[in-house]
Amino acid sequence: MTRRASWVGIDAGADVVAICILDAAGSILREGSAHASASAIEEALPKTKKGLLVGIEAGGTAIHLTRGLRQAGYDVRVLETRHVHAFLELRQNKSDRNDARGIADVLRLGWQAVPEVFVKSERSQRLRSELVLRQRLMQQRIATESAMRGILRSNGGNITRAWSGAHLEKTVIAEIERLRATGVDLGEVLLPTLEVVVMVRRTLETITRRLARVARDDEVCSRLMTVPGVGCISALSFYTAIDEPSRFIRNEDVGPYLGLAPKLNQSGQSSRMGHISKRGNQMTRSHLVSAAKVLMQLSKQDNTLRRWALALKERAGPSKARVALARRLAVVLLAIWKSGQRFDPQRIPTCPLAIGAEAHSTAPASVTVADKC
Repeated sequence: MTRRASWVGIDAGADVVAICILDAAGSILREGSAHASASAIEEALPKTKKGLLVGIEAGGTAIHLTRGLRQAGYDVRVLETRHVHAFLELRQNKSDRNDARGIADVLRLGWQAVPEVFVKSERSQRLRSELVLRQRLMQQRIATESAMRGILRSNGGNITRAWSGAHLEKTVIAEIERLRATGVDLGEVLLPTLEVVVMVRRTLETITRRLARVARDDEVCSRLMTVPGVGCISALSFYTAIDEPSRFIRNEDVGPYLGLAPKLNQSGQSSRMGHISKRGNQMTRSHLVSAAKVLMQLSKQDNTLRRWALALKERAGPSKARVALARRLAVVLLAIWKSGQRFDPQRIPTCPLAIGAEAHSTAPASVTVADKC
């Protein structure tokens, strides 16, 4: 075990970072600022890397800084934002300088008490960024189209659901012309917005086609997509959220990691299971819930997962069944990834499904993969 001689706290901003270096007694050895680049920070740090521990709060800027500093040979720990923020709030004044000092204090007093954030590989990070961009565009598209439908509806018009940009453009223009014949002209209001929405739809189609090619060509994602209900987006979302499956000792740990496990409130003889924590990645969690919904609706599919979910739906309702199935899907996907196998609906699971288990079970078993749970 390396004996620490000094601790470095870095408060990373978009352009400038604040740096504070503390000794074993908590005295400040050096304070300052540097440009938000790994090379600039390296110049401000001691040349002797032995016994030096660097801490940085998780964030967008922290990703490339951490990679650069680790390549330079520094021991860098990325600390979870929520826990660091709780510690920094104890200080009276908030400033970049005080935050850097606080992060250094967290390291010196016991960084093991603060969860460390896993830094994904560059490939996973790029794919993740494209998935996030796709999700943002989807949200904008849905919001804008809903506003257009509202304007048309309030003026006596209506448009059916469109499956492509060309179909939407044709439908909206036809409805504008119909309303114009009745004396209501919405062309000046809706046509510029329609042009933007069609462009967003075409961009989304391009991004989705590219992601689908990536998923099909990737050996891991192609195996994940053998699970019914899991498409290219859900497979890539899970793949980039996990990135390194070996960091999960038990397959069941992936449920709480993605925020799909319920919160426990226990005090004395009182013990109550609440809603799911939702502390994991929101995008991947929503993709898994969507995959669970699709799997439950696939009437031609007959597998252990679907039968378990439908039995739970009868007892606990569709909403809880979807979330429970999403949690179990995450466990199955991780098990498939680790084992190198494909989904086999007829295979007898190593961990039998307890149809009578409660919907809020916190340790869902691996369902169709013959590795130990």
